[in-house]
Amino acid sequence: MYEFLLNTHSLLRWFVLIPLVILVLRSWQGWITNSKFSSFDRIIKSSTVGFIHLQFIIGLALYFLSPLIQEFIGNLLELVKVKEVRFFGMEHSITMLLAVVFATIGSSKSKKKINDKDSFRVQALWFTIVLILIFMMIPWDFINFTPNR
Repeated sequence: MYEFLLNTHSLLRWFVLIPLVILVLRSWQGWITNSKFSSFDRIIKSSTVGFIHLQFIIGLALYFLSPLIQEFIGNLLELVKVKEVRFFGMEHSITMLLAVVFATIGSSKSKKKINDKDSFRVQALWFTIVLILIFMMIPWDFINFTPNR
């Protein structure tokens, strides 16, 4: 079960990142060019937030099933000093939680704006922060995150 969730979580990152990048680019473009908010813009925002929430739920399940996290929690004072373990035990989890909260707030605030330019502005700002947070905390394949102890 753990391996399946881990592989799903890893694959799902692309279902978060691709629409998130599109959302951020369209939001900045819409804000700068004073574009109309289209049905595509609503769909991309809804799907992005939906995938972010799904990714978070899978990540939460992984957090409680992960042998690494169980070891981290059991030996917190020792393992908090190990960068690779701390990354998954604290940094990744907390930052991704913030990204989910910011995405939810940004989506909600953009819906409440009266004009399209303000909706795009709110989306551009909130979802750019979300994109930065997510990019910072993805354990990219080119970075070695194998705990060395």
